[in-house]
Amino acid sequence: MLKNKGFIIFFIIFLVGVFIYGLAKLLLLRFEAGDVYPPYSSLRTDPLGTKIFYEGLDNLDSVSIDRNYNELSMLVGNENKTIFYFGLSPANLKEFDVDSFRALETLVSTGSRCVISFYPMRRKDVRSSIFKSEDTKTGENGGDENDSEKLFDKENESRKLKEKARKLGLTSELHIVNILSASYWNIKFEYIQLSKADNTAEKSENIKNASLDILPESISWHSGLVFKDIDPLWQIIYEYKNKPVIIERKFGTGSIVISTDSYFVSNEAMRVERHPPLLAWLIGDKKKIICDETHLGVQKNPGIGTIARNLRLHGLLAAIMVLAVLFIWKNASSFIPPHDDEELIVKDLFSEGKDYSAGLTNLLRRNIPQADIIQTCYKEWKKSCLHDRWNLMDKLNRIEKIVKSENARSNNVNDIVSSYKRICRILDKRR
Repeated sequence: MLKNKGFIIFFIIFLVGVFIYGLAKLLLLRFEAGDVYPPYSSLRTDPLGTKIFYEGLDNLDSVSIDRNYNELSMLVGNENKTIFYFGLSPANLKEFDVDSFRALETLVSTGSRCVISFYPMRRKDVRSSIFKSEDTKTGENGGDENDSEKLFDKENESRKLKEKARKLGLTSELHIVNILSASYWNIKFEYIQLSKADNTAEKSENIKNASLDILPESISWHSGLVFKDIDPLWQIIYEYKNKPVIIERKFGTGSIVISTDSYFVSNEAMRVERHPPLLAWLIGDKKKIICDETHLGVQKNPGIGTIARNLRLHGLLAAIMVLAVLFIWKNASSFIPPHDDEELIVKDLFSEGKDYSAGLTNLLRRNIPQADIIQTCYKEWKKSCLHDRWNLMDKLNRIEKIVKSENARSNNVNDIVSSYKRICRILDKRR
């Protein structure tokens, strides 16, 4: 029976292990596909990801690359680095707080390089972003004047800045202006409709190199978002229809590059339209490269397991597990083998087909020697039945004689039974 029970427990543990293994395998396959991550994440392996760019740099000995899952302020240090923000939506700029912009300003002004590339924007995307004016202006002829929309409408911007100030408990609109990068860096956006490409599902255009001879003369562009009325401090790198789409500016000893498209770093572009000079220029002369994931919503939320791993508590956890297994084993089976007599008692007491009286008989048989049966019965009867019963004194004397004569005899079973019957006849006789 114990062997069958152990087999069942082992089988259940085996089934649970197989289930956990299969579930883990399915999750790993899902994550290896990469589409669980946002577009332009360096963890994504399909055409919309940037993992090829990340792993390509990771294979180089001259540079080191890593991902950032923590707050931007944790990247501040002495080492100059290039930080990539791929696939940033203009609407995400409102999520940047004062601390993030101060950390970014500190990084750039001390020699780091920040590269921000926006998610390829369509007109419907722009209308849902924070840059679109909520009040659509209509001309005298009833037509829509937002063909070239001013994404930073003054009145709308002022209202939003006040709302942001109230949320953060700030009293000065200048602090909120510093939060919105477009106002902070003196740039504006607008949307230009891309030319319709026949028989293609994706709209794209070629943009032209405006200033740097080391870069490709033209590359394809998949976003209608362009810059407008930029500050002269910004250098135009590429432009589309005389509108800047990639710009660069020096800040202190560092620099910032902003692009309105991220296609050129995608896995698809790495396969069909690779531009190594452009990618090398984006990296610059930095030896440390960081691909930020927090702006895409991919962050680390350390739990007990992460803390234990960081503190190297593997040995302690393994020891606790071993103690738990030993405790279960100790309570499941006895290390001391049972005594032979105990086995017989258990066998007699729990034999099938016997009631409690048979068990009591077996118990008495184990504890009272055969020669003492009559003497023991006499003592128990005398203690329980002779209290204030003087009429039984005659019977008591006669029974006591029988008991004494029985003690003098040999321990014969027939003599014991005969003596017991004589005593019973004396007790049954009425006076």
